[in-house]
Parts: sequence; C-alpha cells; structure tokens
Amino acid sequence: MQEAITDDNSAVRYKVVQALGVLKATDSKSLAVLHQAITDRDSVVRQTTVEVLASLEPISPASLTLLHQAITDRDSVVRQATVEVLASLEPISPKLLTFLQKNHYGPRHHCPSGSSPGPCKP
Repeated sequence: MQEAITDDNSAVRYKVVQALGVLKATDSKSLAVLHQAITDRDSVVRQTTVEVLASLEPISPASLTLLHQAITDRDSVVRQATVEVLASLEPISPKLLTFLQKNHYGPRHHCPSGSSPGPCKP
C-alpha cells in the first residue's frame, strides 16, 4: 500500500485512496497513507482523500488537522469539497468559520442570481 500511494500513475494512487475508503480503514498504516495522499500532486486524489478521511469514524485529530489545512488547497474543487465536508461535521470548527467569513461564503440568497457555487463577493 505504501508503495502504491507513491506510484507515478495517479489512477493507481486514486484507487488506493478509494479502496481505503471502501474498507473504512482506520488503522495507523492506512491513516498514514491517507495523510500522505491529501498532499498528492493530483487534485482528484486529494479531493477523494478529503472525502475518505471525512467518512472514517471517528475522525482522528490528525485527520481533522489535515482537513483544516486542505481548506487552502491550490485547487478550488478540493477546497469546495473540504468546506462541504467540514461543514457537515458537528461542531463546525472555528477555523472553518473564519475561512468562510474571510472568503465571503454565505447564504446563496446573498449571491447574484445565476452565480456558481463558491464565494460570493460583496
């Protein structure tokens, strides 16, 4: 598993993350692989890792820290997935609330008609 997560082929890395999610793997070796995958060079692997980490219960403190860091991912799809995942957790973290306020995320009725999901600029 450790070798597969560093494979040159992003499809292989994606399948590793996906398999760990299906297995609901929460052992230390599996979590170490997921923690490595959340910084993968491929955005699909990172997004899938965000979703898998959030599906594992209970979420480890280390996983939660990595999810908070993923809020600032360089890819907007990964950031959006992370915001959605963190917003679904109880209680909502202060770090997420700060990010949402800083980036003008708010209720959709404050966004211009027809705008895409994401930050609403005042």
